[in-house]
Amino acid sequence: SVNKANTEIPAERVTPTYEKMREAEYGDLAGFKVYRDGSYIGQTDAETLEYFDTGLPAGYYDYQVSALYADPTPGESMKSNTATVYINGEGTIFGTVSVFGNQFIPIQGALVTATGSWGTWTAYTANNGSYILEAVTEDTYTMTCEAEGFETQVLEGVVVGDEQNVEVNFELYEFPYPVIGV
Repeated sequence: SVNKANTEIPAERVTPTYEKMREAEYGDLAGFKVYRDGSYIGQTDAETLEYFDTGLPAGYYDYQVSALYADPTPGESMKSNTATVYINGEGTIFGTVSVFGNQFIPIQGALVTATGSWGTWTAYTANNGSYILEAVTEDTYTMTCEAEGFETQVLEGVVVGDEQNVEVNFELYEFPYPVIGV
């Protein structure tokens, strides 16, 4: 069988488990064959209970595992039950951070954070106020931008899809508020 703790995991591995068969009917366990979507993709030895299937695009994949037996009765078992795994896609969030107003004045060193159910991504802005968050797991994010001398800005509901580039620009208010006139 294939261990499947959660069908929506951002992992790229399948972990076979082995329940010892009756020794009289089968040979010694030699390893496991791994199948993705009905096609053979690789195998492991008897001691290796993980198989890493890397480089897959986002989507659903069906995995099965069979046991390989050696002497005295070599052969392959029937395939296990199917385990469906979802591989999350990744996108990019990019943009600029500037002082609020009619003229673009970049803020260098501002901290930009994107927090979602799969984790947190952070970046600091460059001298031109730009930032980029790469390999962001597809999800809906709460974004925060903070810089010394400015009010923190929070944006909720920023959606990142697979292979999407999402632009999020921040305009921060100075803090304390600048004096306009007396």
